Amino acid sequence: MTIVHVNIIGFYTAVAEALDPKLRGCPLAVATPGQTRRTLLDVSRQAMIAGLGRGMLLEHAKRRCRDLVVLDPTPDVYDRAMGAVLNEANRYSPAVEPAGPGHVFIDLNGTERLWGAALDAAASLRRGLLDNYRLDPSLGVARNKLVSKVATRVIRPTGLCEVMLGGEREFLAPLPVGHLPGVDDDLLQELLELNLRIIAEIVELGADALTAAFGPPGRSLFKAAQGQDDTPVQAIDRPAPNVTELFVFPGQTNDDDALLAGLWRVCSRGARRLRNMALGTKRATLSITYADGQRVRRTGRFRESTLNDFVLFDQIERLFRAAYQRRVRLRSVALRLDDLTYPSGQLYLFDLKRDRPALLTAIDRIRDRFGENAIDPAAYRGEPSHRAVVKRIRDGCPIASAVGNSNSRNPIRVRGWPIASAVGNSNSRNPIRVRGCPIASAVGNSNSRNPIRVRGCPIASAVGNANSRNPIRVRGCPIASAVGNANSRSPDHALTTKTP
Repeated sequence: MTIVHVNIIGFYTAVAEALDPKLRGCPLAVATPGQTRRTLLDVSRQAMIAGLGRGMLLEHAKRRCRDLVVLDPTPDVYDRAMGAVLNEANRYSPAVEPAGPGHVFIDLNGTERLWGAALDAAASLRRGLLDNYRLDPSLGVARNKLVSKVATRVIRPTGLCEVMLGGEREFLAPLPVGHLPGVDDDLLQELLELNLRIIAEIVELGADALTAAFGPPGRSLFKAAQGQDDTPVQAIDRPAPNVTELFVFPGQTNDDDALLAGLWRVCSRGARRLRNMALGTKRATLSITYADGQRVRRTGRFRESTLNDFVLFDQIERLFRAAYQRRVRLRSVALRLDDLTYPSGQLYLFDLKRDRPALLTAIDRIRDRFGENAIDPAAYRGEPSHRAVVKRIRDGCPIASAVGNSNSRNPIRVRGWPIASAVGNSNSRNPIRVRGCPIASAVGNSNSRNPIRVRGCPIASAVGNANSRNPIRVRGCPIASAVGNANSRSPDHALTTKTP
């Protein structure tokens, strides 16, 4: 078995340099969009030499490197560049596996008669990427995926490295333990605390000691240190369809309303794309990225395939609650919908649910005509739902007519009830209550022993107090007059109470 690993170091910045050669030789960084607390997503070789790295705050990076050139991310351009790399790799073998931005594994078994030795094929591939796309990668040729990946880390930032068959253990032995794939910062710190600094020392310690120190992962670490890896290259001739959506918060935030608004945005975008494809999803994967660069991923499945925004959001919100466990601001949320199938028909008990597909179709038409932000549930617009209701009344609904608007086409609702019906709902089984009293009863409760008071006056008396010397006013108008003013030429449109 002969595997080639293609590694384009600093893929995002390398693509930017390929599109604009004037950027070559400059310290370059791609940072998250926004105005505050921007972090570096990728850096060029010159920026690495200056001491910059991924996850660093942009403010700190600019202090360390005064002439740093900062770019915003362009996901569409990166996707096209990755597609060009895959097309070039497919010329040499049908067994090609993408392994992240700028990373590709190629299985060259059985291609000797076409391309000669694996080293010659790898050199030809490198020349093709450099001549056709101005991308200069590092390539590793080895017996398996693990060793070929380590080879690209040794030869980086560019070049070609071949590990001879049977020499994997000797190749790995003198290298730092951080070169092994899967050794993150936490594991690296633990290895250094045990005074294990090179890979040969891991092998000398033995599998039993590593298992005692790290548990079951210790055995996998021992195999990796010996260069053993039997993972095959997963050939992807026709990738399974999937839908991926990313939302980057304008400013890194931990505000609940802003986070729910971001979740709703990726859910609505993803569900809309599913409806355009006439497919439903049975599996959703949510990834959140903290401000410090740490990523957490959670996956959930649906009992039946769905393309409904609201059904999808219920599951995504549960995944988010399980993933978001740190009191740290979030940078972005990403959603991946896969296991796509034709949605199954369902029988609904209530008419409201039966009309939901028509509602979603109408929402899609509104967004097509007026933009994706034209219509959203009030609770997911980035502000608390009660603020959204007040804003809706303030934007053009007279006070009295809003309360009596339960028979209109689009009434204002509380807990699903039109407001006028809710106020008159004091005798229902589950009335809306104020201080434990149904609303209608509370309003008429001015003569009780403990009435609800406004400025020291029982509510019912206060409402009828418009002719008193010091009436309670709304926008300068006594309450009773204001409520009865809905049919006037200039009704009150705001719920702003002036306190004395």
